Amino acid sequence: MPVHHISSFVSNFRRDREGAVAVIVALAFPVLVGVLGLGTEVGYWYKVQADMQRAVDLATHAGAVELAESGDEDKAIQAAYSAALLNGVDAGEIEVSLVELADSEAISVTAHRHASRYFSGLLVSDGGMDIAANATGRILPERFICILALGPGGDGITAGGSASVDANGCSIHSNSTGSTSVTATGSSFIRADCISMAGSSPYLSTSHYTLGECPNLEPGLPEIDDPYADITPPNLGLAPFNNLQSSRRESQISSGRYDSMEWKDNVQIDDGATIVIDGGRLYTTGKTSITGTGVTIFLINGARLDIGSNTTMSLTAKNSGDYAGLVFVGDRTANTENHRFRGGAGTSLQGAVYLPTGRLDMAGGTGVTNGCTHLIAYEFDFIGNSGAANNCDSVGVRAIRLNKMAGFGFVN
Repeated sequence: MPVHHISSFVSNFRRDREGAVAVIVALAFPVLVGVLGLGTEVGYWYKVQADMQRAVDLATHAGAVELAESGDEDKAIQAAYSAALLNGVDAGEIEVSLVELADSEAISVTAHRHASRYFSGLLVSDGGMDIAANATGRILPERFICILALGPGGDGITAGGSASVDANGCSIHSNSTGSTSVTATGSSFIRADCISMAGSSPYLSTSHYTLGECPNLEPGLPEIDDPYADITPPNLGLAPFNNLQSSRRESQISSGRYDSMEWKDNVQIDDGATIVIDGGRLYTTGKTSITGTGVTIFLINGARLDIGSNTTMSLTAKNSGDYAGLVFVGDRTANTENHRFRGGAGTSLQGAVYLPTGRLDMAGGTGVTNGCTHLIAYEFDFIGNSGAANNCDSVGVRAIRLNKMAGFGFVN
């Protein structure tokens, strides 16, 4: 070939751009496929880890629920295993153990899975990828409530003046969702194992309370259901409740239905008596001493409780039957009533004061901190020395507990 033809061919070849992109794509294609493949593989690992973490979280929760409910460690571990298996983790991939934390018991669940390498195996030859997930959940001690404000729309629990509120060996809870869920002013002071509330902003400074178990106040917790929502008064059409008796002031009181009742001096209530106050007032005047065993007193059709400051009570609720554990029972169908309890320092109530639609004003020397005393009302106003207690082994009250799993939380 003539020299000038060769020179022309080379010059044309150098200027020719046709097919250049194809060459570049051909050279880059393996790299692009590798990057896409590696990205897909990493995404797959993340999905596996997310699925495993979900299974581990569910397993931890299941084990914690069982441990809180039964206290059986073996059952708790088995519950955790079962939940993990149901959510796609194999038995050989999971480890469950119990852990003792500083303030509680906890259950720990860990899962490991070996994932094969595909595209990344072209770059790394270590045999596979270890994917792990873990969770630890603690279970706080069971919470017993002995002072409960039922009303979500009420003022909750208020302590004022020089009031001293003592929840002996138990906790206080308010269902009120407002800013007044639990309030203390003046020189008032509240003692309890824990103070919890449905509201989020309690008006309660550290100078007004001390806690025996919980490190801090607990706002924003669930409402507690009415523990006696199924209780109804006796059938008024049957004796001895079919006859509405006029106001009585006697030293010996038996079962019956009364429009009002005044207690004065020394009053003895028959053992096992059930008394209904219909529409009027149950009140004390002067220095009064009241005793009774197995007693339940209903306040219906707007009837109110008005116990004076010179009154000393020693009343014990029934320990069995429909009204077990109840000393005073308010009307659930009435609008909010104001009940006053200003009993003397020697007062002892073994059972529950239950006023589901009432405001209970507690004042004076209402010393009910021994034995078993539960105070349940729509809302409370504590003015004087008042208290409650939860030594209830031999009393028929119903245990009032904050939902156990409200105390459950993931540590990590």
